[in-house]
Amino acid sequence: MERRRHRLLDALFKELERQGARVGENDRRELYAEVSGERLEFELREKYKQVRRPLTAEELKWGGNKSGMRQELQPTGCFLFTMKRYLPGSLRREWLERDDAPIEDRLAEIVATFLVAGPIMAEDRRQREEQARREEQQRQRLKLDRNRWRRFAEIAKAWDEVGTARRFLQALKEVDQPSGMLVEGKPVSEWLDWAEGKLKAVDPIEQGIAAIFEDIANIKYWTYHD
Repeated sequence: MERRRHRLLDALFKELERQGARVGENDRRELYAEVSGERLEFELREKYKQVRRPLTAEELKWGGNKSGMRQELQPTGCFLFTMKRYLPGSLRREWLERDDAPIEDRLAEIVATFLVAGPIMAEDRRQREEQARREEQQRQRLKLDRNRWRRFAEIAKAWDEVGTARRFLQALKEVDQPSGMLVEGKPVSEWLDWAEGKLKAVDPIEQGIAAIFEDIANIKYWTYHD
């Protein structure tokens, strides 16, 4: 059987390669034919069948099997060719030879299936990848929009905090100041000027509307990591 298997595979490989396919073995030692960039794994093996047989005299000595029968797998002498990948449409994946239909007579059909399946699966993969690309682009657009709105809200919060600080500064200016009072050797008026300068530096409105939206435009979909 093994010698015949090698002859069958050799004939299959030669015909596949003649048709432009590439034959090889993957990391799991599975045979494959690459057609249109798609690897189609396959195997050619002898078909086994499950049979029941009477226990031998030696097996009967050990007991434990009241039926007196044992199930086991036995070779059928027939080859089974199997495509391991799912194939599109109604393409056939298995060929089991019979006494009146040896696998040699099915090689042309098997090769034709490879040649038909490869381009179809390549196109299916291209469409899946294109769909995944569009979905990823949409995800990035949504993330970008959320991130930019998040930055807008951060600027609004900063502006609101500046407003609170400005009202507080105005209230301080209205407080009566004792004549000659110093804080760290500086008059209160200098401290008020310092606070005024800080407010202008952090007030988003002071930057101008263009600068605010340029800040927002610089936000990318990957800017925030949480």
